[in-house]
Amino acid sequence: SKAFIATTAIHPKYGLTLPEAQLVVAKQGMIAAAQEVIVVADETKIGKISLYNVAPNSSIHTLITGKEVADYDIKQFQDAGIQILTV
Repeated sequence: SKAFIATTAIHPKYGLTLPEAQLVVAKQGMIAAAQEVIVVADETKIGKISLYNVAPNSSIHTLITGKEVADYDIKQFQDAGIQILTV
């Protein structure tokens, strides 16, 4: 199964984070149940950190983001083992 996860913040070091505590458990459950985790985040979410930790980057298989994201940022996620799809 695949889980498509939207986020307000994803960071190459700190992973997936959210500002709302009530969403953390639900998203963690989706990630735990999925065989493949796909995070969807536009360029304004890349490199950001929010209040609550949801998952480390090691839990993420694919990141779908915009073509506006800097190559430097893309490389950091690729170095963490995440496949990047830009649209």
